Amino acid sequence: MLQCTSLNQGVEVGIKTPSSKSVTTASALFGNILSDEILRKDFIKALEAIQIPQAEVKELKKMDDWIGGSRYSFIYKGMYFLVYATMDSSIESIKYGLEAELYKKNYEPFSVSDYYFDDSLYSTLKITAEEKVQSTLNYPSTAKFSWTDWERSRDHDLYSLSNSVKAKNAFGVEEEIQFYLTYHIQNDKAKLVYFEMNGSTVVDKLDTVKIPKRKKLGSVESTDPSTANMIVLIDGEKGKYGKHVTINGEKYIHYYIPKGTYLVTNQSNICKVYVAKNKLFTNSDGYKESKIVKTVAFTANGQSDEITIKSDEHIILTVYARVTLEKQ
Repeated sequence: MLQCTSLNQGVEVGIKTPSSKSVTTASALFGNILSDEILRKDFIKALEAIQIPQAEVKELKKMDDWIGGSRYSFIYKGMYFLVYATMDSSIESIKYGLEAELYKKNYEPFSVSDYYFDDSLYSTLKITAEEKVQSTLNYPSTAKFSWTDWERSRDHDLYSLSNSVKAKNAFGVEEEIQFYLTYHIQNDKAKLVYFEMNGSTVVDKLDTVKIPKRKKLGSVESTDPSTANMIVLIDGEKGKYGKHVTINGEKYIHYYIPKGTYLVTNQSNICKVYVAKNKLFTNSDGYKESKIVKTVAFTANGQSDEITIKSDEHIILTVYARVTLEKQ
């Protein structure tokens, strides 16, 4: 389900290409926050991919680190973005709000224009939403909507609004009722596909809407010439050696690399690499488990250790792990 973010006023739909002068100015500004030149260049590249003019990026700030590396925030046209960088000086992702991931490394980017919520359309949907909420109340005539505190968000063709209304409940007592609605807009027609009021779902037709799927951009190994002769494993990426497995109803990725001895080098922050047997066993609680034969724990980027993989073994990674393996 879409996550609403604060109301964004004055967002323009058109996107202009910055002049060379503005690019130079913006790059100098980024340098105050992004001292790593490689990271700064990758950030500018990521901005271009999601069609955000770098000269219009405001309030770029350093945030608390995430488990995979450093984290930043910035404002564009009143919209709030989070930037996740990795320890190898690259941009892992750029998110709008909490859920909308416009940029994801090695994947097709989404344009920022797919997340604009035009003011004129907002005004129309706001009236439509109020009418829908009012018709659902026990005492519609007692409804008092707040003119402020509206939240809105957009993800491609899905437009969401939320707020609260004061009205009498079934017992005739006035209470504040929260509501959340999502409309699917196509060919200038709005269809209500999700409606939640006071924590209860009234309408849920989200499964009838086709959400654009992000396509992967080639193989992970081919994106970095320096690792051409190495095996690169990244948590969440199948790559050449990963396979999806389902254990106790949960889906995981296990990596089945050729047998041999490897030097494993950490390319992220804190992570663990497990060498496990292919055959699962049932524990005392009746759940299937992998038998771990070796655990390598990394606490910093660039750390290395040696592992040996036998023909009946595979590798498991912890969340946000990124490692290279060089055969010895």
